Amino acid sequence: MDKRETRQPMWKVLVDGRACHGGEYRYSLPTDGGPGAWTEQAEDPLVCRRGYHLTTKPMEWAKVGMRVFEATGVGMYSFDRDKFAFERVRLIRDATEEIVPGWWRKVEAFINKLSHLQWMDQHDAPDPTWRMFATRDQASDAAWDAEDMLNVLFHDASIRTRIMADDHDREFAHDAAGTAAGYAARVGVRLDGAYEDQDESIASDAACDARIMAYVLACDGLLLDDACLTHVLARMDVWRRGYGLYGDVGGTLYVYRRDRVHALHSADVRGANSGRSPSRDDGTNAASGEGP
Repeated sequence: MDKRETRQPMWKVLVDGRACHGGEYRYSLPTDGGPGAWTEQAEDPLVCRRGYHLTTKPMEWAKVGMRVFEATGVGMYSFDRDKFAFERVRLIRDATEEIVPGWWRKVEAFINKLSHLQWMDQHDAPDPTWRMFATRDQASDAAWDAEDMLNVLFHDASIRTRIMADDHDREFAHDAAGTAAGYAARVGVRLDGAYEDQDESIASDAACDARIMAYVLACDGLLLDDACLTHVLARMDVWRRGYGLYGDVGGTLYVYRRDRVHALHSADVRGANSGRSPSRDDGTNAASGEGP
């Protein structure tokens, strides 16, 4: 614990004016007239447990729809690396435009579009280079018979290696992007139980490719291997045309149809948000803990 007031820049990440890492506390937002109001006092602040949390590294707490505010805290506080818990805080100004990079906005735009895709409705013609199957099970059987399946995890590892080599600060945002995209795609294609059992596998396939596509967007501006980029874009193109992708076999995409088309489920972007482990916060009292 420490009673000194910190003078280094501090930031608060919010979605729709609320805490978004383990809690839903609604903050008083700054206006053209000045800073927001001070919070009520939290007793005995402790990182990840109690108090109002700020960070020195806001992009390590990236969320879809995030806004970043310059903030200040007073009273006793505790800290752990980039994360601080204060007795009281207030938001000084909206700093989103200067803090949130363009590559994260591209990630957000992609994730938001996933809820509007026409999943599995075969609305566009298949690419003639694909090998087409009527069902996912048929694609799976053929792929394993070929014994030459290209593992998408290879591309996942390639992307992560590039991020860590060129811009280590993107690592946490990279994870948040993949998790949110995977969730949004899974919600988009999951059925409500009235259809065939394989739909959960289809949702998992879609989530995998959406996650990898989000990883690519998080690499915007970095030097990503051309073969990796081409492969990931080709995979996502299958879903955009209304088909499902089982995998890459010897350089050929094994693509499947589905006989029955479900009604679209819109992705809950707020529910899709996930990144670093959340802190405890029920948002009902000033002593609750939350993430930055």
